[in-house]
Amino acid sequence: MRMFDRDVKRAQQARAALAEGGEASREVEYLRDETARRLVERLGVVQRKFPVVVDLGAHAGNVRKALAEAWPRGEMDDNEMGMRRLVQLDHCPEMLTRDVGAFDTCGEGGQAAAGLESVEYVVADEEFLPFEPQSVDLVVSNLSMHWVNDLPAMLRQVREMLRPDGLFIASMIGGHTLQELRSAITVAEMERTDGVGPHVSPFTTMQDMGDLLTNAGFALPTVDRDVIETRYPDMFTLIEHLQLMGESNAALAALQRSHPTDAEQPKSHTFVSRDVFVAANAAYQALYADENGLLRTTFEIINLVAWAPSDDQSKPLPRGSAEARFKDIDAMIDEYKDEKSKK
Repeated sequence: MRMFDRDVKRAQQARAALAEGGEASREVEYLRDETARRLVERLGVVQRKFPVVVDLGAHAGNVRKALAEAWPRGEMDDNEMGMRRLVQLDHCPEMLTRDVGAFDTCGEGGQAAAGLESVEYVVADEEFLPFEPQSVDLVVSNLSMHWVNDLPAMLRQVREMLRPDGLFIASMIGGHTLQELRSAITVAEMERTDGVGPHVSPFTTMQDMGDLLTNAGFALPTVDRDVIETRYPDMFTLIEHLQLMGESNAALAALQRSHPTDAEQPKSHTFVSRDVFVAANAAYQALYADENGLLRTTFEIINLVAWAPSDDQSKPLPRGSAEARFKDIDAMIDEYKDEKSKK
């Protein structure tokens, strides 16, 4: 089932990457940079070597930048990560290559940073991964998977391309993202029009992703979430930043409403008039402004960690092998407290 128009998304990201020679989109990388930094922090506690790394949906190289900042030239060996080859894959060539020159000339972000011997750029769709089975040690993905139509198929491909005991670590946009913007536009449309349209793309949930990782055959899946709050002077600045990130709506439901076929009656709920925009900004201000008049915006980040199966991994004990029951835990705690109080 297709939910998103990948061609439209590619065009949006290309426009963003080329705006003002790339400077405009560089100025709004704060969200991807922050989540990339958190991904790299998580990697730092994993005591494994990952010679071959693939960054799926690499955008302009936020993960590579975070690696270079965490482990400058010559320091990767001290961390025992063992990264040598990095493959950055993205479906938008303009975004993928936006900062190639900066990486190649910057001392801290250059090819040798983080111990990398080679960096490759691959233009391909994240839904059709061009890698051989069991050819990769680590797959990372930073704020890209929320635009993938067939997540189950993509996750199966990731698991297949990983070597046994290889690691998949990712962050993606979750369902509570932009909830304030949704509410403000909904309030404005209900007040000024006869209906509500889908202006913000649908996102997945933690529960969904846990099930998908398990069904894709991953071992030891872990899913958690972060909430990142940002502030904007008004709703229009938020929307401008989303456009420069290449994160405008690309849901088919919204696009079809905006461009109905000749046989259809025009459906205008996705086209937002100036009147509705002004009303939405006022509603946003009234509902979500902080004490300084800045508008709060929520980004829910779902974090995923999972491993390709291996015979060497820890396995759960068989059902019924536990030596204590959950309903006995309270009694055990009380007994422990009594013994401690007597000492």
